Amino acid sequence: MTVCTNYFQGNPAFWISLTVSIILIGFLSLYLPFKKIKSKWKYAFIPLFIILLLIAIISNVVFLGLKDSCEGIWDRHLVKDYEMNITSIEEAKGIFEELAIEQFKDYPNQTQAQMEIEESLNHTWQNNDIYRISFGWNCYELHTNGELYSFFCGP
Repeated sequence: MTVCTNYFQGNPAFWISLTVSIILIGFLSLYLPFKKIKSKWKYAFIPLFIILLLIAIISNVVFLGLKDSCEGIWDRHLVKDYEMNITSIEEAKGIFEELAIEQFKDYPNQTQAQMEIEESLNHTWQNNDIYRISFGWNCYELHTNGELYSFFCGP
């Protein structure tokens, strides 16, 4: 089961942006009003400074500090290059069956695993020069040039 989460990653861009934001907001909200304004409204800039500072910190954390653990999960990854031309769907099914047997070899119920393999093989389909199949949450693409790619396709 794949669980995607966001986690904090304090990269240099985050720390630089946060520092610049704090300095800029501090200068604009505290220094300028006290230098130029001679009324009682200048004290309203202190809560404004706090609000702007919180907005800057939160936006820096959200846009620069958080990373997604599922980033790239749907990207295709080369599993194997068979270095042969695949000319028929039967050849593709043979390669997919070998792959499925290897994937399900440690499965406790081999009868059910064989049924799932057969069900998946019955749903193998071809689109242009690519044969596609899915086993559970993993999808595979076999190109006619023999390159086998894997990617996460969800439940």
